[in-house]
Order: sequence, then C-alpha cells, then structure tokens
Amino acid sequence: MMRPFLRTSALLTILFIATSTGGQAPLSRTIDLCAQDGITFVPSNALAHPGQTLPVAVLGEGEPADIHLSLSFPSTGGDDARLIFIRSGKPLLTTTLEGFEGPYGWVPSGSENKYIALSWGGNATVRSTKLFEIAPDGTITENKLLIPLVERQFKIDAHRVCRNPGINTLAVKWIDADHLLVSINAWRTGSCNSNLTEGFILRMSTHAVQRKLTERELVNLPAVCTWNLVPVGRH
Repeated sequence: MMRPFLRTSALLTILFIATSTGGQAPLSRTIDLCAQDGITFVPSNALAHPGQTLPVAVLGEGEPADIHLSLSFPSTGGDDARLIFIRSGKPLLTTTLEGFEGPYGWVPSGSENKYIALSWGGNATVRSTKLFEIAPDGTITENKLLIPLVERQFKIDAHRVCRNPGINTLAVKWIDADHLLVSINAWRTGSCNSNLTEGFILRMSTHAVQRKLTERELVNLPAVCTWNLVPVGRH
C-alpha cells in the first residue's frame, strides 16, 4: 500500500531543507550507488556469446512482484542488448538497451512493485535510464515521458558549459514508493570539457518533476551515497 502523501510530502520537505546547508568549499564528493538501494548486474560473459539470452536479475518475491529480467544479445554482435521482462515464464515486455557494451546494469529497488527504473552504461562516462510502470493486471509499459523531460531540462543548463554535452543519466534510488531520484551529468564530447551535474526528483504518479537539485544539493541529500574525490594537486 502506498504511504499517505502527507507523510511523503513531509519527508521531501525535510530532505530539501537539509540540502541547503554547507559551506562554499569546492565539492570533494560525487554521487554513488548504495548496494542496499538496488540490484547491479554485470553479465560480461554474455558478450562473448552473441545470440544467447542470459538471466540477470529477479525483482521482488512472489506474485505479483516475481519479475525476472533477462538480456538477449544479437547474433550479429554490436553494442545493443534486448532486455526482457518475464513473469511465470511468460515474456511481458522487451525493450532495447542501446550501447550496452560495458556492460553495466542497475535497478533501484523499493517502489512497492508499481514502477521499475533501470540504468545501464557502456563505459565510465555514459549511462542511460528507462522507466517502466506495472499496471494492476500485471502488464508492464515503458514511461517514455519523464526521462526525456528531465534530460531536456538538464540540457538547458548544460549548454552554458558545453555546446554539445553528452548526457549521462542515472536512476540513483527510490526516495519512497512514488519518488525517484535521478542524477544527470554532462560529460566531455570532442573538444568540449564540460563539468555539470544536477539531480531531479521525479513523482511517478503525476509524471512530473517534483524538484531539481544542484550538484551540491544532490551530494548532500540525506541517505544518498557518495564517494570522495581526491582534490587536484593532492597525492
């Protein structure tokens, strides 16, 4: 059962107030993934056998949450993969993961079986994210609105530091059953040396952006994992 929105709203208010603190020193941390916040899959052995389908993860325990994820790689090779959602041996949905060459996959957990977020990446700088919704009858559909929406909003800011920014989009974690935290970074493309990261809190039930976070707000958000960066010039 979903939590009452009054409690959710109060939680988000606490989170937003907490992000406003901190000094003006250069950032020494960056966003990271907490193992307890989701499932990581790295099926590197599948890439050596094009044409095979490899089980990679199971979401939930028992009906209606027993969704199995499998990856299928084209027999002709290439960087794309097909992700297959399966329940009780029956395929529910197949979607393409472009550039799944690394490979890397991350599925944040904790949305009370109503939504699925999935991120994948081909190398250290490029990640992509897709969102899916689970209907009461168990069918799964892809939400094609929210990720393009936040990426368009991010590009407006990113263009100030880079003419043609590469977009690195990561679903970090579920704040609660209805709110997903997403991080987007602009990475270097060609001669453009960009350096911008922002966070977005998405409200799935209304298909809306609840709040945009600066990089400092993002790394200081309570319950978000970070890792320390070695300052330039330090050894």
